[in-house]
Amino acid sequence: MPVRERKRSTHCDSQISLEERLNIQNEFWNKVRQSPVSTLLLDYDGTLAPFTADRDAAFPYKGVVEALNAILESCRTRVVVVTGRRAHDIPRLLRLRTAPEVWGCHGYEYLTSGKYELKKPDEDLLRALSIVDEELEKEGLADRIEYKPGAVAVHFRGIDPEVAGEAMAAVVRVYKEYGSHCGLQLRRFDQGLEFRLPNVDKGGVVHAVVAEVPPHSPIAYLGDDETDEDAFRALPCNGLSVLVRADPRPTSASQWLRPPDELLAFLCCWAECVRGGVQCKSASRA
Repeated sequence: MPVRERKRSTHCDSQISLEERLNIQNEFWNKVRQSPVSTLLLDYDGTLAPFTADRDAAFPYKGVVEALNAILESCRTRVVVVTGRRAHDIPRLLRLRTAPEVWGCHGYEYLTSGKYELKKPDEDLLRALSIVDEELEKEGLADRIEYKPGAVAVHFRGIDPEVAGEAMAAVVRVYKEYGSHCGLQLRRFDQGLEFRLPNVDKGGVVHAVVAEVPPHSPIAYLGDDETDEDAFRALPCNGLSVLVRADPRPTSASQWLRPPDELLAFLCCWAECVRGGVQCKSASRA
């Protein structure tokens, strides 16, 4: 299936008029309504759930669980959660009646129906991550570190901006001295930086999923931050890329939804299409 590399815009509304955007979504809903199968890929934090200082309490927006239950129970949509979190976090937080497919740690982990898979690790790179973790602790960042398969994340949410700036500088120092020469990547996410193994990102997940679904069947990806840009760009020509956040930002996504109301409208519209073919109104913003 051909993949389109979208031109990056100054923000997702700048090059597409409201009329064009409404037509894009109406055409997409018609395809979801008529297709026997469709695919919905979703980021978690910042997309389905608001950011919180306590990551263990990041539960989804009100109404999201009910909408996703309806979509899953139609048996016409493959629902895939693509997250930087550990894969096992998602079933606990979402609490859906039918467990969704989950790709955790940006695609390093795979979880579905009790089946768990982990990409074969490169031992040298894993040792490099362990060294990075130790050096970050020496920088006084122990309480900000999240060590997970294939990555070490450092979170700055909820701390004073000046302290966050000093912490970011420390992370960059550690990367330059211990991470860059080993092939590790340093990637930004919302309110944090992450050391990651090469060739592991959400775009790779999209490519893997697209290879398994029927050609030209409707597919959408919803995400909020920089880590989702790889996924937006990896979508095929018939895919709908949707930025979900309070304010627009530079993005490869073609649509923008403001959570929680417009996000919920989008999910409910999808549920209506796959359950009863109800005519939906566009949920995207002007």
